[in-house]
Amino acid sequence: MSRLADQAIGLIARMSLLDEYADRESIIPWLKGVQNNSPDRLPELVTSPIEARKLLKNAGIVKSADEFSIDYNIALLDEETFRYLDVIFRKLFCAIYYKHTQKILRSGSLIARRCNTNAFLIEDEGSEWLCLNFLQNAPKICRNGQDLSQQFDYRWGYSAIDGIFAVSFHLRMGIFGLMIGPLIDSDLEEEDTENLLVVP
Repeated sequence: MSRLADQAIGLIARMSLLDEYADRESIIPWLKGVQNNSPDRLPELVTSPIEARKLLKNAGIVKSADEFSIDYNIALLDEETFRYLDVIFRKLFCAIYYKHTQKILRSGSLIARRCNTNAFLIEDEGSEWLCLNFLQNAPKICRNGQDLSQQFDYRWGYSAIDGIFAVSFHLRMGIFGLMIGPLIDSDLEEEDTENLLVVP
């Protein structure tokens, strides 16, 4: 099964009404995110638990009654795949950093990044690592008057005292991340080093 199909299945699992936390209104943003990635693979909006269970069963996925829909990833990417995306994340951080500080990151600067694909990781649901109090600025991203927040959105914060910049973001409601930098070695703990990006 392709990753595009995985995304659609992940969404359908979320839309299952087997638990009290899934409803049509709350799932609309994730629906739009999957439609952006794979519009031809997403069936019509599920309107009943029976439809949801049937779609999951046909895909060979069993969702137990005590398993919450929010436990399903909307985009199934593993850590190894994220490594390939690090080039994009690094460029994204450098561009946003320059836009809001008017400074260019020095070569060799360290950026800590943390990413996940679980669409449950949003502010309303209390994901602390994505929504630090430090991230007070939320730009409105538009093109030709159209809101693009379903495609890409971010929040950022900057401390002029220590020069630390942070940005949390989402890509098409499927990939969520937090990046902080520039850091120095003394800021890092041993377990942090595997999630570092280095500015070339």
